Amino acid sequence: MIQGTLSRSALALLVALWLAEAMRTGRVEAPRTEADRSLWLWLGFGILTLVLAIIRKPEWALSMALMGGEGVVYVVLNALMLFHAYLYLLRTEKDRDRAIGLFFWVGVVAAVYGILQSSGVEPIWPRAINPFGGRAVSTFGNPNFLAAYLAVA
Repeated sequence: MIQGTLSRSALALLVALWLAEAMRTGRVEAPRTEADRSLWLWLGFGILTLVLAIIRKPEWALSMALMGGEGVVYVVLNALMLFHAYLYLLRTEKDRDRAIGLFFWVGVVAAVYGILQSSGVEPIWPRAINPFGGRAVSTFGNPNFLAAYLAVA
């Protein structure tokens, strides 16, 4: 729950920075990439299959529209807007170097926290959290997420 709140807050801040820059300059700049067509096709296919599912099972139309609509919003925010906001805000080499440094230091903090958890020290939660057989979760909530981040960072 905390991770989701933090990630959505960071996304909102990132999009707000992007929009503030757009208001300051008077135009919205969205970098064009080779991935744009694929992302839009993916979103379009998702919407098409949602509409077809609603037509085929009209008795479930409300629940499919609510859940599918949530999925569409998720894809737009997390795939399209976040991707383009990152590209826009990381235009210069200096910005990219800062982002790489930030990813590295987040990995260091997460790894240290995971090592503490593995040693039986839980600095944040009032009691030890052990839903994954003693594997460290750090702040990621799942040892697989921690491992994936550390592998990339």
